[in-house]
Amino acid sequence: MSYIAQEPVRFWAAITGVIVAVIPLLTLFGVIELSSDQVSGILAVLVALGVLFQFFFVREKVTPV
Repeated sequence: MSYIAQEPVRFWAAITGVIVAVIPLLTLFGVIELSSDQVSGILAVLVALGVLFQFFFVREKVTPV
């Protein structure tokens, strides 16, 4: 947990990246049934939410050096 406090931007960027990578993989292996348009829409929304989350909540926890 101390890593999250020390590197919040890096941690949440990694979480966003993993989530965005898992959805196409689940579709590729047939775990979930989505069209390519649906996957693209979901990924666009997730990336936008991840960026907004980092901008509004995580960035305030970082002290510039």
